Amino acid sequence: MTVHSVLQSEQKLRSASLLLQSLQQLDELLELDFGNSTVQQLESGRLQLQNEQDSVSIVWTVRQSRLDREERIGETIRSRDRIIFPAGCDVQFRRRDDGGFDVTIREGYGTVRYPAAGDGGTILHQPDSVAWPRPVRGTAEPDSTQLQFPGRGVGDSTEGSA
Repeated sequence: MTVHSVLQSEQKLRSASLLLQSLQQLDELLELDFGNSTVQQLESGRLQLQNEQDSVSIVWTVRQSRLDREERIGETIRSRDRIIFPAGCDVQFRRRDDGGFDVTIREGYGTVRYPAAGDGGTILHQPDSVAWPRPVRGTAEPDSTQLQFPGRGVGDSTEGSA
């Protein structure tokens, strides 16, 4: 029983560490991107920023518990980044009434786990209801973190849901 408790504590510590590292990386990259660009499109699962000085378009896309970032010049992809959150995390972009936007990261339930190594990433090709099943009734709601970005420089954009 002691070994089981130690393993559970270790799993929680790894998950918290990954979440913190991912939040720091996301905050730094978005701060840099948003400081040099304006928002062109904003949806729940997608954010597109445009830098008019050098025609660079930066697209952030939510794919389950990860964020993909691409820098593009026209149709050419200049660079790619990926931020991975602990299994079951939910990431959403949202426009605020003051013209700014928020990035909300809702932590996953403790029962959600990454698939076993060597499964070929099959969980990424399944719907969210299968990939990240809801826990049993009565389980406490997970915590969430919100990054806020000011309303300055926000262009005409749309808000929708993914």
